[in-house]
This record gives sequence, structure tokens and C-alpha cells, in this order.
Amino acid sequence: MLSDVKKVTLINNGLGDEGFVEILAGIRQSDSIKRLDCRGNAVGTKSLLELANILGKFAPEEQFWELSLNHVKIAANHLNSLLEVMGNNCPLRKLSLSRLAFDEISVDWVAKILSRSRSLYSFSLSGSEMLATHLNRILKVLSRNRVLEYLDLSWLPVGSQGEMTVSQVKQEILVSLIKFVQRNRQLIHLDLSYSRLADVQCTEIVEAARKSLSLMSLHLSGNGITDECRAKCIETLKARKMQPEKAMQNEFEEMGLELPQRKNSIVCDKKKKPTKTRMSEEQKYVLWRIKDTREVQLSNVWVDSEACFICDEWRYTVFAYSAELAAKKYLPLKELPHCILASRITIW
Repeated sequence: MLSDVKKVTLINNGLGDEGFVEILAGIRQSDSIKRLDCRGNAVGTKSLLELANILGKFAPEEQFWELSLNHVKIAANHLNSLLEVMGNNCPLRKLSLSRLAFDEISVDWVAKILSRSRSLYSFSLSGSEMLATHLNRILKVLSRNRVLEYLDLSWLPVGSQGEMTVSQVKQEILVSLIKFVQRNRQLIHLDLSYSRLADVQCTEIVEAARKSLSLMSLHLSGNGITDECRAKCIETLKARKMQPEKAMQNEFEEMGLELPQRKNSIVCDKKKKPTKTRMSEEQKYVLWRIKDTREVQLSNVWVDSEACFICDEWRYTVFAYSAELAAKKYLPLKELPHCILASRITIW
């Protein structure tokens, strides 16, 4: 019955240890299931043993693609047993350990997973309970990681906002994070929302993002960034050489049309002095760009936005237009709907 099932989702089903272990026993019999999402359930000793058996049956060259243990009711010693299995052999490509409680042993095993795994490309610790010293240990390992493409450190004590002095641990956390962003050439998406970043720390991370060869999306929502800090971030990212818009402008003028304005583009008004007014915690703040897309003009320019094209799963679409065919059978280009025209030349 489960021969064609690839993913099992058990979110907030109110499962206890007894009921959950029976489902896991059935999953262990299947060779096709490679994704398991068991957020919001109670995981006990029996369930963890069965889950460890599922992960342990895979050879090093095989992969159990995804495991999400977000907000799972689990004791620290039980979590350590599961992390030990993954630390010795982690077949996962995506691992989410969000809103869990970590102790010294748990942190050690997480560090071993990140240092040993060569297949893990997506990792989340969002909202987990851990000390700054624990996070520092994990980020020191991450600073040497060259495999991760997606990293979620939201709702973690990364920064020092509100603190009178910046501790040595917080300084080391920031240094390790900057090294990770600059040196990892696979990194695509980094979420630092609600991570208590101060303005100075935000600008240093944005400077690292500017030097990154691969990063396309950086989340900084919920950090209370001031207008002054935002202006500095914009100026930092504008330091990259921008592609000229003159060619597109000429193309539109020949058609008798006005060039549509680029929405949410990074604009810095030098006449207007930035204030120290902070953004509300509810307001989203995302910096993103689209790389290696020849059809999208100006795609390599960073955008200051409230949305993320990666999180929202925007579809990549290319519109083509032939003047010769349009003259015979279709509408002239200047009579096409404005939205299609804008999509054709890809102006966001």
C-alpha cells in the first residue's frame, strides 16, 4: 500500500508515543518513503527508537531526504539518542530541529552532524532553546561548512540588541556567521529574522552578503532596524556595479511607451536624512537578488522588499515576442496588456 508514497505528513495530530510508534513501524517497512514531517506530536522512547531504526537502515550512499521535528514534545535525553544516530550516519538532505530544547550533549551532536554530513543542504534551528555559548559552538562548525544552501537561524540569540555591552561570545558568533556567508559558495537563503541583531551587526552581515558569490535572499525581519541602518545597508549593496537601464529605456521609447518603474528597488535619497525610527517587529524586511538569469535584466541588483521569491516559490517564466508573427496574426506590441509587456522584459 505504501509502495508509491514518498512523503508522510503528521502535523499536530495529537499522537502519543504508543500511536506514533505504530505509524513509524509501518513507515520502516517502506522503501519509497523519504520524507517525514511529525511536527507538533509527542515523541517518546519507543517512537525515537523506531525513528532511529528508520534512519539507521540507510547505507551511507543512500538518503532519507527530509526530517522535520518542529515543536515536538520530546525529552532532552531522547533527543540526544536520536541525534547520536544521525551524528554517526546522517542520510538526510533536509533537517529541521525547530522549537526544541537543547543541552550540552545535544549541541555536541548537532555540531558533529554539520561537520560530518556531505549531503545535508537545508538546516533549521528556528526558535530552539539554547544558550549563546551553545549557538557559538554550532556556528564555529558552520563557519567551515561549504555544503549548506539553506540556513534558518531565526528566533535565536545571534545578536546583542538591547545589551549594554557586547560579550565575547556574541562577537565570536558574529565573526563565525560572517565567515560562513562569505566562504560558503553554495549558500542561497539565510534567515536571521527576530535574531536580536543590532544595527551595527546588521550592516556587517549585509557587507558579508555583498561579498557572497551565491547568496540570493537574506531575511532581517523583526530586528527593529532603524531607517539609518537601512540606508547604510542599501548603500553597501549599491556598491556593486549596476547594469545600465539605457538599453531598455531606448527600446520602450521606440515603441512610444514609458518604462515601468522597478518595484521595491533599492533607492537611497541623499537629500532626506535617515532617522533612528525603528521598523515594527511585524514589518517584513528581506534583501534578495536573482543570479545567473540572463533573461532577467538587472536581476543581479539587490532588492529591498517585504517578500522573498524563494519562500513564496515564485515561478520562473519567460515571455517571448515576435514582431513578424504579431503583425500577421496577433496584436502589435504597443497594444499588449501592460502586465504582459512588463513580464516580457522582466521588471519586478
